[in-house]
Amino acid sequence: FPLPRFTDTYISHLTTNYNHQGDVTMSLKGMLTSLFLKVTIIVITIPVSLGMLFKRIKHGSDYFKIRPRTNPPAILSDTRFGSHHYVHLAKQSIRLHYVEKGDKNNPLLLCLHGFPDCWYSWRTVLEKFSDKYWVVAVDMRGYGGSDKPEGINSYSIEHLVEDIRELIKVLGKEKCTLVAHDWGGAIGWFITCKYPELFHKHISLNGPHFKAMMEHRYSSWSQFKKSWYILFFQCWYLPELMMCANNFQILDVLFRKPVNPSNSSYTKDEVELYKYYFSQKYALTAPINYYRHAMKGKKEDVPICKVDSLIIWGAEDTALDKEIAEKTYKYCEKLQVDYIENCGHFVLQECPEAVHKAMWQFLDH
Repeated sequence: FPLPRFTDTYISHLTTNYNHQGDVTMSLKGMLTSLFLKVTIIVITIPVSLGMLFKRIKHGSDYFKIRPRTNPPAILSDTRFGSHHYVHLAKQSIRLHYVEKGDKNNPLLLCLHGFPDCWYSWRTVLEKFSDKYWVVAVDMRGYGGSDKPEGINSYSIEHLVEDIRELIKVLGKEKCTLVAHDWGGAIGWFITCKYPELFHKHISLNGPHFKAMMEHRYSSWSQFKKSWYILFFQCWYLPELMMCANNFQILDVLFRKPVNPSNSSYTKDEVELYKYYFSQKYALTAPINYYRHAMKGKKEDVPICKVDSLIIWGAEDTALDKEIAEKTYKYCEKLQVDYIENCGHFVLQECPEAVHKAMWQFLDH
């Protein structure tokens, strides 16, 4: 099985870390934990691999073939959502793509997407909030029109945080209001905790606080089961094959089948935008490397969040238990949590009006 190369390094890290403290018990616990994760990855990988092999035999070699998409979809030229720009971050040596709408003299509302998303997930925010804010929806490194550097280490939390820190300065603002979803939300918690002076307010949409996530994942069988894909993503090659299978069918499942059938969902043309982005070079591996690096080595500790924060949480999230939101209170000085019932992980896509209402109430308060 194509297990990740860093698992042995991870065991060594745990062993060395604890042996320096003279704590043999914790050293053994670390090794057993890593062994358990390895076995779990194999257990998860076997049925997934067999299923993919069966479909390859059934449908032929084209089942995993990425269809070339050379012409950008019409959505990219739709001016309703704003104008497209690129910015070069000199310190980070990376070029990011973003879409902006609104007066640049207004306060900056900076939007960070998650997996497997892009700037387009913020289209309703670009339209509805640009009268009062300068709304900027960025493609995170490795996504959409932004650069996709190779290598797992290019997607460390340090790089991701510094991208946003430098971006705010390059955009000419000393402070902004941050709104983020999923992986963008996780990055949002890191940067607001570490650099509170950069933010007026902070809104997280089904974006787990890293400490609350770790605390809950290892104490909840429900969350452990929901996190199966994170372990599967530690394998090489197979996650990328699963993503591109049958003309990126997984994107149709994620974006066109909401938890509640009455909720909003993407059209076929909108999903085609994502397929266009993911058909580009290195576009599949880069987002998955977020997860691969997240399980690599020791995590940086940060202080509690001092920025006034709001969590908007789709209560029917199939990837994250809502208890994670509740456990975030202890890591914030000032936090409000709003649950949206009958709504899934992609809360802004499924229930945009409810999310907009909660955002405005928080921002105007």
